[in-house]
Amino acid sequence: MITALCLVLSAMRYDCTQSACVIEHVTLESLDDGSVAKDASVLTSGGKIVSVGLTGSVPAPEGAVHIDGLGRVLAPAFIETVTSLGLTEIGAEKIAREDGPRAAIAPALSPIEAFNPRSVWIPLARASGVLFGVTASGGEIVGGRGVWFEAREKATLDPLRPLVIFGSVGEHAALSAGNSRAALWLKLREAFADARFYRANKRAIESGDTRPLSVGLAHLEALLPVIEQKALLVLEANRASDIVAALGFAKEQQIRIAILGGAEAYLVSEALAAAKTMVIVTPSGQTPQDFDQLGARDDVLTLLHRAHVSFAISTMASVSITRLRQEAGQAVAYGLPHHVALAAITRAPAELYGRGAELGSIAVGKRASFVLWSGDPLEVTSVAEHVFIDGVEQSLESRQRALVRRYLGR
Repeated sequence: MITALCLVLSAMRYDCTQSACVIEHVTLESLDDGSVAKDASVLTSGGKIVSVGLTGSVPAPEGAVHIDGLGRVLAPAFIETVTSLGLTEIGAEKIAREDGPRAAIAPALSPIEAFNPRSVWIPLARASGVLFGVTASGGEIVGGRGVWFEAREKATLDPLRPLVIFGSVGEHAALSAGNSRAALWLKLREAFADARFYRANKRAIESGDTRPLSVGLAHLEALLPVIEQKALLVLEANRASDIVAALGFAKEQQIRIAILGGAEAYLVSEALAAAKTMVIVTPSGQTPQDFDQLGARDDVLTLLHRAHVSFAISTMASVSITRLRQEAGQAVAYGLPHHVALAAITRAPAELYGRGAELGSIAVGKRASFVLWSGDPLEVTSVAEHVFIDGVEQSLESRQRALVRRYLGR
């Protein structure tokens, strides 16, 4: 039944940049105030949302296209906070994935040249409502940059916004420093000290008239936006003590960070809330699978929510990126309010990456990037019926749907 429903989609494709469009009689999820509106309408024009209100109260200009959303739910585009989309095609096949650098400190590495816009996972992400996000390859202590992607039919990257660098300070990162957390933090502090030294002595360094540096000049240059608070440093940390160390490092260096993983984040929720540091969590990954996650709990996000800690939900993968809404749904099953879980895959990542003014909710002035769902977007039985990016409906075609038609004759 689900397969058939996925394939019975409107043959009409809408372009709401050429004429105004009004989507009527929908339930609106994730308004700017976090509320839900029933029997509502959204008017878009030129790729922007120009009016939101109850059906009948939104004036549509003459010639506007009317889309009947009766019984359906309109939700903002989902944003995958951390993924390897376009970089990993088959997780178990080394040649089909980008493993990241072997160097411990390599912030200058960028996935732009490695990104494959023809990845079979991009159409699947789009059909799952994931239209935006940041993709990055793996690494050691500092693994390199993340890049913003837009899952259009011709996927695009934005190399300038946001500026974000990914790293790790947990058990696996410590292995690259001789299996020593003390050495890990020493390497990290040396790199930041050298980046500041490089900023103050560029000419002398380039002429070879100064002391040796811990990493190459390209990597020091890449750290400058972080120390100038123009870029975000996302550090993977699950153990409570590692999270506390990361918060201390951020305060010491006066930089902006977010915590990735956060299995034991609830144990240090007061410190996270005081530092206004966001935690990025995969709800289905909360198992005590190693020494860094001995305190993992399925209801970690519920506990963080009660402690007023900001967070986003992520699959942290590419091959399971279609599970993003299921991850949010799992958090709801363990006590997180539905609207908070939805915000964790829409508004929270938009704000984390400096795109809250354009994405993350359905509000006047924001980009007309949303999905018309057959039902509750966090329910696995719901399907995306129409997907829009900047007012242009995107194809829901994928290799998988083509195979279904081929072998089932549908």
